[in-house]
Amino acid sequence: MKRLDSLIRVRQWQLDESRRHVAELEASIERTQARIRSLDGNIETEGKLADQAGPGNGFAAYAAGVRERRRKLAETLETLGAELAQARDLVAEAFQELKKFELVQESRRARERAGAARREQFTLDEIAAARHRPTSQ
Repeated sequence: MKRLDSLIRVRQWQLDESRRHVAELEASIERTQARIRSLDGNIETEGKLADQAGPGNGFAAYAAGVRERRRKLAETLETLGAELAQARDLVAEAFQELKKFELVQESRRARERAGAARREQFTLDEIAAARHRPTSQ
C-alpha cells in the first residue's frame, strides 16, 4: 500500500506541474495579446498625430516597424497556442494516470474493509455460538 501511496504522490506532483505549465502558457498568451493590443493602440494614436503633423513626418517607417513587431508577436502567439494545446493534453493524460492509481487504491481499501468486516463477523458469530452452546455439568 505504501508503494501505491508513493506512486499516487508522484502522479499528483506531475499533474500539478503540468497544470502550472498550462497556467504559465496561458499567462504568456495573455501578455502577448496585451502587447498586440498595445501596438494596435499605439499605431492608431500615432497615425492620428501623423495626420495632424502633415506629410514627411516618418510615420510610414514607424508603422512598418510596428507591423513587423505585430507579425512576430502573432507568430509567437500561434506557437504558444500550439504549446498550450499540447500542455492541456499532458494535463489530461496525467489526470487519467492519477485516477487509475486512485481507483486501484480505493479498490484495495474496499477489499481490506470487506475482509476486516468478514473477520469481525466471524468473531462475533463464534462468540454468539459459544454463548448458546449447552453447558455440560
